[in-house]
Amino acid sequence: MPGSEYDEKAPSRKNVRDVLLELWWRDGRDFSLVEIIHIHRGAPGDVKRITGSDVEHLGKSFITLRDGGMLPYHRVVEVRYGEDVIFIRTPLS
Repeated sequence: MPGSEYDEKAPSRKNVRDVLLELWWRDGRDFSLVEIIHIHRGAPGDVKRITGSDVEHLGKSFITLRDGGMLPYHRVVEVRYGEDVIFIRTPLS
């Protein structure tokens, strides 16, 4: 993503939205086990964690949260399912 300090690199070459949609719709997956780590200015370390239980809807550009908040996909730096890292955005060199 131009102008971003992060580049998408992970065990999967899919973008973060595709990864989350696959976890959302795949049979046998419990979306509440998803952990989304994202940039949140003002939080300790400027990072915040939410779980799949916090997610209401996966839109085209944003994740809509149950509390009414909206999280743009470009702020997501890591997605985990249980103990597995499914997606990670690494700093650009």
